[in-house]
Amino acid sequence: MSEGLGLLGEGMQLFLKGLGDELEPHMRDFAEAAEPALARLMELIDDLDAYQLPERLPNGDIIIRRKPDAPPLPDPEARPEGEIEI
Repeated sequence: MSEGLGLLGEGMQLFLKGLGDELEPHMRDFAEAAEPALARLMELIDDLDAYQLPERLPNGDIIIRRKPDAPPLPDPEARPEGEIEI
């Protein structure tokens, strides 16, 4: 019985390793494709600690509120000195 369980465990490890090897290139492609969007999202969000947990409304909308004591957002029109608009 223990020998059978050992073989079953080895088989499961091989299966999961093969699955990981097969998925890795797809996950890498996804990460590369999502990186610009995630970077832009992080620019808009500024500091995750400034927000409450997401809340789902009865109609399915999801809202993420800023905490009342969060510092004000920077002016989106203000640019760092030397930065020009293209």
